[in-house]
Amino acid sequence: MRRDENGRRRRLLVVDDQEEMRGTLSRMLWLEGFEVILAATGSRALELLGTAFFDLVLLDVHMPDVDGFTVLSKIRERPESFTLPVIMLTGADDRDSVLRSKQLGISDYLVKPYRVTDLLSRIDRCLDNAPKLLSCA
Repeated sequence: MRRDENGRRRRLLVVDDQEEMRGTLSRMLWLEGFEVILAATGSRALELLGTAFFDLVLLDVHMPDVDGFTVLSKIRERPESFTLPVIMLTGADDRDSVLRSKQLGISDYLVKPYRVTDLLSRIDRCLDNAPKLLSCA
C-alpha cells in the first residue's frame, strides 16, 4: 500500500552514505508513489527520526559515522518507533550481519545488488503488516 487510508503518500526514510544510491532509491521510490526523505549519515537519520514521522526506514549497514546496527538499536529503544518497519540494505552477505540484524529487530534484509521488484515487494509487505508485526520477513 503506497498511500495511507487518507490518501497520503507513505513516507520513507532512506539512509545511505553513498550519494548515488540515495539518488537512485529516491527517484525510483518517488515514481512508485512514496514520499522520500534522505539521510547521508546514521546521525542525521537519528535526528530526523526524533523530529518526524516515517512509515518505513531503508537503512544501510555500513556508514562512516554511526552504522546501521546502532541506528536500528536506537530505533528499537524508542517506544514511539519500536514497531517502525526497518529494512537493512547492505553489500555484506554474511551470516553474522543477518543474525545481528535479526537480534536487533530488523523487519527485513536485502543484499546489494538487489532487484527493484524484490525491494518494492518487501516494502509493501512490511507496510501492509505494520504495526501488527515487527517481523515482515
